[in-house]
Amino acid sequence: MMKKTLALLVFVLLANASFSQNINGQWRGFFNDNNNNIDLSGGNTEYVLELDIKGETVSGTSYTYFENRRFFVICNLNGTYNKKTKRIVVNETERVKGSTPPDWSDCLQTHILFYEKEQG
Repeated sequence: MMKKTLALLVFVLLANASFSQNINGQWRGFFNDNNNNIDLSGGNTEYVLELDIKGETVSGTSYTYFENRRFFVICNLNGTYNKKTKRIVVNETERVKGSTPPDWSDCLQTHILFYEKEQG
């Protein structure tokens, strides 16, 4: 009886693990500063996120590149993840490093992201 219970428990845990989606890691995209439309094929501003998600808590780093990586800003971020809606909200909290033109001012960003799996 103990072996059957243990085998069932292991099966349930493995099945649950195989259906959960791990979205930690690096995410890349582009957006257009003029109207904030996301352009995944290569817009004006390249945006890279390195996310560490534990439960509903998100932490990590953002990298924003301008003018073909001539200028950049690196920021720490935190946020939240809603597994049910697959929505991630990240808030840049602090500029860590950057190289921007002298007439530019820093602007910490907030992004609302949705995870969607397409074609497998």
